[in-house]
Amino acid sequence: KSVEQLKAIKEKYKDKKLMANDTETTGLTYYQDEIVGISFSFNAYDGFYIPLRHQVGENAPIECLQYFYDEFMCYYTNLFYNALFDLHMYRNEGFDDKKIRFFDARSLVFNADNGAPIQNLKWAANHYLGRNPQTFQEVIGTKINFSAVTPEEGAPYAGADAVNTYGLYLRLA
Repeated sequence: KSVEQLKAIKEKYKDKKLMANDTETTGLTYYQDEIVGISFSFNAYDGFYIPLRHQVGENAPIECLQYFYDEFMCYYTNLFYNALFDLHMYRNEGFDDKKIRFFDARSLVFNADNGAPIQNLKWAANHYLGRNPQTFQEVIGTKINFSAVTPEEGAPYAGADAVNTYGLYLRLA
């Protein structure tokens, strides 16, 4: 929840080349919704979450978003699941997505089984990693969107997205 914490994480993982990255947003309409938080991971087992715009609970200062872009997104190769959406969300925040090196792990899932009935991240994590991550609906319940849950409620869900993206990359690449 601070630039100082992000600096410590960067120092710990400075020798890594890859980072899984996922945005949590107010919705799925990239041209009108905004980033609520960012999850990221350097392995297939644990992740981090930066809460930015939750309506309840304590958020990180918005400066963390700029620091994350400069020191993480432009430093590591980013693994996304459906990169187009996440890159649009960063572009909406005013960031130059042309500076971001990335790989879309969703392409690995498609190549592994292009006839699969569903190819979203939750399905892929279950099918290829044997994990059963929470669904979006399980996390938000009757709330309007992800910003209405506290960062503490949303962090495990968000972190799992980044961790599972990394895991899929390791399993299928």
